[in-house]
Amino acid sequence: MDDVAERGRLAERTEAAVVGSLVGLMSPELSDALGARVAAVAGGVGVRVDAAPGFAFLNRVLAVGLDSPLNGHDLDEVAEFQRGDGRSIAVLQVPPFVETPDAVALLERRGWRRGGTWAKTMRAVGDPPVVATDLRIALVPPEDAAEYGRVQCVGMEMPLDLAPWSAEQVGADDWFAFGAYDGGALVAMGALFVHGPCGQLSGAATLPEARNRGAQSALMAARIGLARDLGLSWVTAETGSETTENPNPSLHNMHRAGLETLYERRNWLLDL
Repeated sequence: MDDVAERGRLAERTEAAVVGSLVGLMSPELSDALGARVAAVAGGVGVRVDAAPGFAFLNRVLAVGLDSPLNGHDLDEVAEFQRGDGRSIAVLQVPPFVETPDAVALLERRGWRRGGTWAKTMRAVGDPPVVATDLRIALVPPEDAAEYGRVQCVGMEMPLDLAPWSAEQVGADDWFAFGAYDGGALVAMGALFVHGPCGQLSGAATLPEARNRGAQSALMAARIGLARDLGLSWVTAETGSETTENPNPSLHNMHRAGLETLYERRNWLLDL
């Protein structure tokens, strides 16, 4: 089996599990208010949040076509899941080993068009990188959960109303929430999600006043170290692809931590 495809299937399934778990952490009240749901779609996972249809991370279908070639029924199911509630575009993320010439021809016949790409990165756990920072890196205790949620929302420019949802990562099953502390103040965060032999680096946010102090590099190193200690084999993460016009510091941090770009995954878009 092709090594990239084999690792890619593991990485895609891990990311799909992260998405499902995140939506599952929403309170019923928040889920209802946002119109949030996650479901099995065409053999993969679909997520939608009707209150924020333009937020790509929570409005997409992924992990489709991993075990059998993409077909017309799959595409119908993907489009149907994302239709309605004022939505104008459906998003299907297709890794290169699924994007065969036959799959591309099918997508184009069905009216799908190419969008941007996300970089999927991965590394064997091995030894974590050594990172120097004046910040203290530690697992976030329950009493700091609310601040963890606030830091994620401020750092990622998300509405503060979502901070209680982010806070639910602290202590949740399969989640390990890390913080970077300046004295007693939490100034950056990042989580490790565990799925079988693979860990996902999920979430990465730093308060504006604490940037350029090595927080995210140190948080990556700590999470890779924990993945090793837990006996995992791989660590994966994804971020937007870099272009000359739009450099991506997050991708640079991943590369410095030893996560190599496994592939760039295409967003295929359908006008609904």
